[in-house]
Amino acid sequence: PALLAANPSLMGLTNLKILDAVVEACAKARLMVIMDNHMSDPDWCCSGTDENGLWYNSRWSEQQWLQAHTLIAERYTHQPYVVAQELRNELR
Repeated sequence: PALLAANPSLMGLTNLKILDAVVEACAKARLMVIMDNHMSDPDWCCSGTDENGLWYNSRWSEQQWLQAHTLIAERYTHQPYVVAQELRNELR
């Protein structure tokens, strides 16, 4: 809740619905969006022990990672302000 204090209309929404709202706000402001897969786990990046250095880990299989990328690509395929999707940021 504290993370959404400045945007109370987002409280109670799923992560994807919040992402939709962010993308919509950026598009409305005519800002280009690059989807960034910084890590698979919802955590602060980065450490040598977080197991997010590659696209798979003990919690995310390669297949799940591919499915997640496909979901995002398909979700925003008709949004012209989503201009790219980074496969993985900061390989380590």
